[in-house]
Amino acid sequence: MKPTLLTQGAIITGDGVCGLGEYYEPPGICRPCSTGTYMDELIHEYTECNRCEPGTYAADEGMDYCDPCDAGEYAEDEGQRECVGCAPGTYASSMGMSECFLCPPGRYAPNYGSIACYLECPLGTYSGEGAAFCLDCDHAYYSPGGTDRIPCAPGTYSEKNAATCLIPCPTRWSGEKFDGYDSCLKSGMLH
Repeated sequence: MKPTLLTQGAIITGDGVCGLGEYYEPPGICRPCSTGTYMDELIHEYTECNRCEPGTYAADEGMDYCDPCDAGEYAEDEGQRECVGCAPGTYASSMGMSECFLCPPGRYAPNYGSIACYLECPLGTYSGEGAAFCLDCDHAYYSPGGTDRIPCAPGTYSEKNAATCLIPCPTRWSGEKFDGYDSCLKSGMLH
């Protein structure tokens, strides 16, 4: 006799086998697997369903398999009923991921659910690992490649968001603080 898929709370009859996506509850009742679990065998002795592995999920009751998380999403623990989008600054490049990876320095991911860190920091900006955006370099720093903020050499300063420090410090300065030009102040060129 071929087993048939029984409805929730169905009583086992005939050959005494629960259907796919169901578990056995004594004394002879088949119940659907809850969300986050599955049963891929025709059974009559198992009293609980299998939990979905990390990187997979079961959104509905009565599942006989777990779906892999889409790229850009992850399921860190067993028994998940849904996947979560990777946070800004992280990514998951393939399906079935149990974690997201940090964007490398000089690249960023501004949105949830990124599959890669495609965006590069433009010249004059920089980012560390796991960035959701790039940071601006101020007047005493520059960034030629988007990965580091480098202090200007003594005697020079840069425009904001510059890729180099080519502007010589003024030889005389009077009035208010020369804000942002730390390299000039440190070199003693401002008076």
